[in-house]
Amino acid sequence: MSQQFHSSQQHGRGGGRKKEDENDALMRLPDKEIAGCINDIGIPFTAADLIKPNPQQVQMVLEWFAELLMNTTHNTVEPAMRAAADDICGDFPDIIPTDTRNLMGFFANLRRLMAECGVNDFTFTDLTKPTHDRLVKIFSYLINFVRFRESQTSVIDEHFNKTEKTKQRIDTLYAENQEMEQRLGEMRRALKANEAEVKEKVRRNDELKARLRELGKTQERVAETLERVKADKGRQQNRLKEKMERAVRTRQEVDKLRPYVMESPASLQSSLAELSENLLREKARIDAMEKRARALQTSSDTFTVVSNDVQACVKLLEDISAELHKEEDEEHRALRNKEAISERGNNVREVEQTEKLLQRQLSKWNERIEALRNTAHEKAQAAQKRMEELRALQVQLRDERNEKQRDMERRRIRIEQTEKKMADLKENIESEIQSAHDEYLKLESHIKLYITEMEKTRELTLEAAQSAAMSRGTGIGTSSRDISVAHIKKLLDSRSDRDVLDGLRRIISLMYRSEPSVPFFSAVVKNVASANLEVKKLVYIYLVHHAETEPDLALLSINAIQKSLTDQNPQARAMALRTMASIRVPVINQIVSLAIKRGCGDMSPHVRKAAALAIPKCYRLDPSTQPQLIGYIATLLGDSQYFVAGPAVSAFLEVCPDRIDLIHKHYRSLVKKLVDMDEWGQLATLRLLTFYARQCFPLKTRKVQKNPAKSKGFYDDDDVEADQGGGETYEVPILDPDLDLFLRSCKLLLQSRNAAVIVAVARCFLYLAPAEYLAAAIGPLVALLRSPQDMQLIALYNIVVVALRYPKPFTKYLSHFLVHASDPSHIWRLKLEALTILFPHCGDHFKSLIISELEHFAQGADPDLVRESVRALGRCAQGDPSTADKCLRILLHQITSLDDNLVSESLTVIRHLIQHDPGSHERTVIQLVKHLGLTTNPDARATIVWLVGEYAGIDQERNFAPDVLRVLVQNFADESEPVKQQILLLGAKVYLHHILRNPPKEKPEPEEPQSKPETQQQLNNEWAGGDDEQQIEQQIETNGLDEEQHELEEEDAMTLLWRYILLLARYDTSYDLRDRARLYKALLSSPSTTQIANLLLLAPKPVPHAPSPSETRRDLLLGSSTLVIGNDAGLHGLRGYENIPNWVEAGQEPDPSLRESKTKLDKPTTTAAATAGEQLDRALREHEASVAASSRAQVSQIKKAAPAAKNKTLDQWLDEPESETEEETEYEEVTDSEEEDEEGSTEYETDSEEEEEDEDEEDTDSDEREQSRQLLG
Repeated sequence: MSQQFHSSQQHGRGGGRKKEDENDALMRLPDKEIAGCINDIGIPFTAADLIKPNPQQVQMVLEWFAELLMNTTHNTVEPAMRAAADDICGDFPDIIPTDTRNLMGFFANLRRLMAECGVNDFTFTDLTKPTHDRLVKIFSYLINFVRFRESQTSVIDEHFNKTEKTKQRIDTLYAENQEMEQRLGEMRRALKANEAEVKEKVRRNDELKARLRELGKTQERVAETLERVKADKGRQQNRLKEKMERAVRTRQEVDKLRPYVMESPASLQSSLAELSENLLREKARIDAMEKRARALQTSSDTFTVVSNDVQACVKLLEDISAELHKEEDEEHRALRNKEAISERGNNVREVEQTEKLLQRQLSKWNERIEALRNTAHEKAQAAQKRMEELRALQVQLRDERNEKQRDMERRRIRIEQTEKKMADLKENIESEIQSAHDEYLKLESHIKLYITEMEKTRELTLEAAQSAAMSRGTGIGTSSRDISVAHIKKLLDSRSDRDVLDGLRRIISLMYRSEPSVPFFSAVVKNVASANLEVKKLVYIYLVHHAETEPDLALLSINAIQKSLTDQNPQARAMALRTMASIRVPVINQIVSLAIKRGCGDMSPHVRKAAALAIPKCYRLDPSTQPQLIGYIATLLGDSQYFVAGPAVSAFLEVCPDRIDLIHKHYRSLVKKLVDMDEWGQLATLRLLTFYARQCFPLKTRKVQKNPAKSKGFYDDDDVEADQGGGETYEVPILDPDLDLFLRSCKLLLQSRNAAVIVAVARCFLYLAPAEYLAAAIGPLVALLRSPQDMQLIALYNIVVVALRYPKPFTKYLSHFLVHASDPSHIWRLKLEALTILFPHCGDHFKSLIISELEHFAQGADPDLVRESVRALGRCAQGDPSTADKCLRILLHQITSLDDNLVSESLTVIRHLIQHDPGSHERTVIQLVKHLGLTTNPDARATIVWLVGEYAGIDQERNFAPDVLRVLVQNFADESEPVKQQILLLGAKVYLHHILRNPPKEKPEPEEPQSKPETQQQLNNEWAGGDDEQQIEQQIETNGLDEEQHELEEEDAMTLLWRYILLLARYDTSYDLRDRARLYKALLSSPSTTQIANLLLLAPKPVPHAPSPSETRRDLLLGSSTLVIGNDAGLHGLRGYENIPNWVEAGQEPDPSLRESKTKLDKPTTTAAATAGEQLDRALREHEASVAASSRAQVSQIKKAAPAAKNKTLDQWLDEPESETEEETEYEEVTDSEEEDEEGSTEYETDSEEEEEDEDEEDTDSDEREQSRQLLG
């Protein structure tokens, strides 16, 4: 078997070495670190044992790791292996030796451990014939795995507790579910019992119906009698006078019979009373059945709640599995970071020996560590078993949940059917009872009137006939219609549009309830040729929804849809085109392209808009149609209707965004239609024109004097010469007239109700316009902070990016960025960032307000808010040095706080502030030292000690670092490891300053030069430790007593303190601290290495700078999703992200005449289509232009009359003819948008109205400025 493993190892060694170098480079540990870790667990091991491995020693180490992680040794596997050997070869037990058998069983368990650690190629040869490379890999993986398990013990316990709680919750839910099922069974039994009563009532209803039929027959006989009475009426009237006496006798007989007749109504009354009692009892039973039906409904509702709880439990288990995956990823990252740190530390850790004097202490600690590891391992195994049980239980619960859902669905359907039947039965019973009661009352009244008033027989019989007719007309109530597939298909096949609409609405409701509606496909498609527009609309909705599932049937409707493209109604044509483009069947792509072509030439703008919206759908379905679609887009971009141009621009951005040549001739028309477009068309057009401006308008600037002199006389020659000689100049951008037209049109969009449009306008002004344009967009941007939180978040991201470039315009709106108590964390983080950005540029009042706000939040209960507030204070202090002292005082007050987060963050910020100006913060360091005894936070104490050591040598006369060091050394053993490291570093710096101030004297050469190397070698080996360490110490004690006494007399207190610190560090339990002590001792042991120590310890540190958190988003495109997501969007942003292009270089821009050819032809049409208000505004502008032209003519005459020297003013460039023509064209192209913008700007005006008026004056043309200066002169 060993040969087989050896052969497999030899076979995979050659090809797997490169793979090991690539995949396992991060996991490998140095030989020294591996040997140190194995020594720490109590097994003597050196780096030489890795180079020349001993199999027994390696097996002992692996057995220790197996016992630690799996509780498995040779002894634990011996019973199982002995039983297996007895089963296999019971008659010959000596075939397999005991040691070999136990080693094989131990190897099987160890291989599972290696697979869990990540070593999948562990073989038997690694136990019998280990090599250096294999041992380094195996021990590296094992050590990293043990470190990870120790660091993640709390996390594993936490997840185990969560799984226990989840299991308990599942058990309770399962018990509740069982109770619900029992209740449902009881309800079913009650329902079955009620069914017998319902049958009995149905039988009684049938009997009542039979009796009613008999009464109906009696009523018919009465009606025949009435007919005969009508026939005899005429004869009775003719003979009335003759038979008066007979009537008198008849009355007498009636009087005699009246007592007998009066008894019959009483009997009828008693029968009616009995019937009413029976009816009341039936009604009571019906009410009881209604209550039971409600109970059934509540039980079904409880079952739905139980099913929702089970789904929540399943989701919780999925979240737990996702968290486990995240923890595994974090584990890999931690391992990689640990390896990187270990590689960097390998350069410092050059001493390989360890001390045997601490073996006993280490063994005790190792025993404790082993106990803790065993408990952690047991907990991990239990947690793993629990997780496996939970996963199995999850699968079982999922299956049970699905079965229960199906069972509950069947029960719900049955209950609904039962409820419908009971409701129908109730209505039938009520209607029948009501009709029977009415019939009884009518018969009673008829009999009474017939007996008492024979003279009024005709009237009574007529009323009885009318009531009988009414009773025949009132039938039993019809039950509610049962909606079924056959019934809906019958409605769809009806010739009435009303029925078809009813059926289609029912199908659409089924479709949006996610119920099956595909069986109606053929019946719905038949109505695609209907003339009714509402029917056609619903058919199109259904067709688009189900076209992908039934492509063959959808193709049958294409002909009818094509016929609709020629309909006289433009709405029908637009719907047909939209529907055809939405059917995602690749076969009809050419048909869709032809339909788009026809729609582009349609007379109705609604159809052309539908064609523009269909172009991207056609392109997504078949990208090969791009050349045809580009031609359609070129046609639609020049459409005269604004609501056609917007969708055309959207199609252009999706199909051919690089074809800028198509935009040249439509540029000005798009700019003019921009204000009238819908919001989404405005967004697309703003994006397109922003990119177009960067690619077609070069960035031009001109030089203007920065500080123009205000001379007493404008034409004074001396003043002009002085101004020309000494004025400073700066560059001002020159806007192209077409670009200026676009920017002025964008100003009107700042009043839009859509936040995305406002952000898009701000993007245009940020990347295209001068700063004065951007100032107009600041107010609307800040106004978005009054929106809901999701819009606030997006607005704040964009505001912060703009403020990083131009913070001054935001200062007057600074109060809008104050944090509210209801703001969530992602909102107040951005608000704090905005406040720190605006802090250096605002006034003293706002600065004090910001500092007080940050101080308040730094004392809050939210640790994240406290941390960010302290960091914000640090950024404010760095941004404005004048407030650094105030911020520093606030931070110093926080040092005594009980909140560790607040103290550590405050000290970090204080350290950064001190590093900016260490000379002026000596008192601050002293104050921090005073708080050193009051602070127990290790990070805080380490920071204070570092500050003391860093600035110990600034002022030699007032150096308090040695005193601080003497105080700290007294409690060195009780300090944490970071504080010990800083104390050791402080001692090294203080001792180095002492050496530099007091260089050691040169000693005379000794008489015996050979003894010196021996003592020096012994001193150098003092830290080595080994088998002969006691002998070396005895030699040092015996041979160097005289020398030590002599040196102690000559050494000063600083040297003794340094040696005492080294002695403390030498016997510390931290190997990192011991390594640092060895390093500093080696650097400071001889004068030759003092310069190296000076460069290493006293080198000036770089001044830290805390950038704004959004500094990485500075170059991202404003208004994009990548800006909001940030680094999570990846290196190149989200899919479809495109950054703003660079400005085109001068001379490479397109010819401006390409934009003029179309606009000259469009001018007469635009004037003809202008409204009366626009014509009035145009007339006013022409009048103002004529006045300006006359004023310019006067100025030119004055210039001709003046000397040539007087024409050289500060604005000499204004006299050039090119600039004048440009300014005249700019003035003539001003639209009413400027006036509207000036009138609407009052909404965002503040106390800085004078500054805005100055900016408006700078925007006027240069000729008017010259005229005003001449008039002043």
